[in-house]
Amino acid sequence: MGKVVFGRGAVVLALAGLVLGGVQVGAQAQPARSTQPTATCAEMNEQLWAFEAKQVVAECHARRAARAAERSDMILGNSSGGVSAKEWQRKRPNHAQHFAERAARTNDPLQAADFAREVSAHAAVLSGAAQPVMAVYGLGLLVETKDTGRKGAELVARQAAREAWKAAGKAANQGDGRDMALNIAADQAEEQAWQAAREAGWLG
Repeated sequence: MGKVVFGRGAVVLALAGLVLGGVQVGAQAQPARSTQPTATCAEMNEQLWAFEAKQVVAECHARRAARAAERSDMILGNSSGGVSAKEWQRKRPNHAQHFAERAARTNDPLQAADFAREVSAHAAVLSGAAQPVMAVYGLGLLVETKDTGRKGAELVARQAAREAWKAAGKAANQGDGRDMALNIAADQAEEQAWQAAREAGWLG
């Protein structure tokens, strides 16, 4: 059996909407509202990372969550997730969008990272990269799937979806969601998952 990954619960949160690039640090500096919902942590400049505004870091997770939710919607019905993925989606039809929205409503980097990880996990299931095995206290328990019999672009897409899920988990589990290197790595993994899904013909 593969590595077990848990989802984490959530709480009711406050609104945030802060831009991730081009903000100068100073006494008068205030991040503007977001106009690009699919921008991610990798687009944050060094000044913003040095500034370490919690709501700015939280939003970069939220933007990745929105991106992963969009990927989930696009690959639904096109990927090689199989029966388990279809059943997972039937039971949780709005799961990815729900957690992406919760990520967008929090100023807390760790909570936003948790929600982003949950969205990425959902995309991994729909991609056939992970498989639900049971529910623990209402949370989905997933394990990595095997890729036996898979090849070519399909195999690459499954693996990329799995790596995006694992990278999102690392970004959430280490450094209170504020580790720059892990956040950027999660963004890069999400972008690779998009590219691989497109090459596999999952995005239509």
